Amino acid sequence: MKRGNKSEKSRGKKVFQQVTGRVQMTREGFIFVIPDGEEGQDDIFVKASRTRHALNGDHVRV
Repeated sequence: MKRGNKSEKSRGKKVFQQVTGRVQMTREGFIFVIPDGEEGQDDIFVKASRTRHALNGDHVRV
């Protein structure tokens, strides 16, 4: 799974913000992670080949 939204660069390395949320799976096999907490935060798309074994309704960290 994608590690999160890129927030800044630190000493030439990419630093990612981690987000926790609930999985919403589609019939095609890809998922959206609906972030916990703040309203108005965008859902995170995860392509089918990167979902590992996450299922609809699971609570995950990306």
